[in-house]
Amino acid sequence: PTPAPLNADEAQLALAALMVRVARADNHYSAGEVTRIDRVLTGMYALSPFAAAALRQQAETLESEAPDTVRFTRALKEAVPLDERRALIEALWSVALADGARGDEEDQVIRLTASLLGLTDRESAEARQSAAALAPILPIATILTLAITAILAIETALAGAVEIALLPLLARRPVEA
Repeated sequence: PTPAPLNADEAQLALAALMVRVARADNHYSAGEVTRIDRVLTGMYALSPFAAAALRQQAETLESEAPDTVRFTRALKEAVPLDERRALIEALWSVALADGARGDEEDQVIRLTASLLGLTDRESAEARQSAAALAPILPIATILTLAITAILAIETALAGAVEIALLPLLARRPVEA
């Protein structure tokens, strides 16, 4: 018996799970990647931000339980015509580039996915270039995180330096009753 074609919700979940898989491939699932996944889902499927976040959360669970990528690509291959699959790979590249770094692990997942979807390395490279052209160099969330981390490190260093500088002065002062 031939399985029933996937409905639109299942195809959306499959793409969301693939985006999560790409984001987790380098063992660093950043806030910028989470935000990018939500934005891609919102844009591609006209979802509300809340619906996109709920879909991503469902995809996170599904992705962690799925043993391989084939399950997701099979679902998308059944639901998305070949001439529209480049947009799927572009979405994956936009997630891979969301944290400002392109990892080998992410490349491997996307290369496998593109192949399983029937796309060539050239088509994947063109999708990557399109995603890179649309993506900022570093997302705002990443910049803010780096800035806050730097500020906290400076604050800690200054507090330690002030304490060390004040110790000799405090030791010389007589205690008043």
